[in-house]
Amino acid sequence: MTDFQRGVTLPFTIDVGIDLSTSERLFIIFEQGSFRIEKTKEDVVFDGTTISAGFSEQEALSLPAVVKVQVVVVLNGSRLQSDIVSFAVKDTLLEREVLHE
Repeated sequence: MTDFQRGVTLPFTIDVGIDLSTSERLFIIFEQGSFRIEKTKEDVVFDGTTISAGFSEQEALSLPAVVKVQVVVVLNGSRLQSDIVSFAVKDTLLEREVLHE
């Protein structure tokens, strides 16, 4: 699993234990307080039982100090969801966009 670091645009990667590439719908929700980002199946890269979702630089800079993550999926007509897991977000000293200057 990828560590979160504010401002870094590397993908968030998680091994979910089953191949979800044939799921009807998939969401990865990142949330804390009023902060919320949803990634859908179209945003995700599948590699066996691993799923990865990328962040724009603006999204990565907006990550709070702690973010909760949950995977929700519709598979064979059933809704399944992971436990909610909290991750600490490592800080950055440069809190502005640099990719689009």
